[in-house]
Amino acid sequence: MLLRHVASFFCQVTPVERVKCILQAAPAGEFEGPVDCVAQIVRTDGIQGLLTRGLGVTLLREVPSYGFYFGAYEFTKTSLLALVSGLPPSAQWCSALVPLVGGAAAGAAARLPDF
Repeated sequence: MLLRHVASFFCQVTPVERVKCILQAAPAGEFEGPVDCVAQIVRTDGIQGLLTRGLGVTLLREVPSYGFYFGAYEFTKTSLLALVSGLPPSAQWCSALVPLVGGAAAGAAARLPDF
């Protein structure tokens, strides 16, 4: 369980997340693009502002979400593979659906901590 949360830390903790949020919240025309946004952040907040501002809130959202994501995917995959292994050879094509269903369950589970 701990490794799932550690992996989630490295999945989402980047300056790209901050730039994306600023660009989404800014009025149209405030920035010429992502590079201009980064330049303005560094100019006003310094490099620390680019790397750490908003980090706590991002971690609070992403770490539990990815923990649920990885956990749900592994649980679903393991459960479905156990079911598929007992099927006759003519129905083994069902194993191709395991990653699809696992991903769907994981995506749904990842949003649970948000609510």
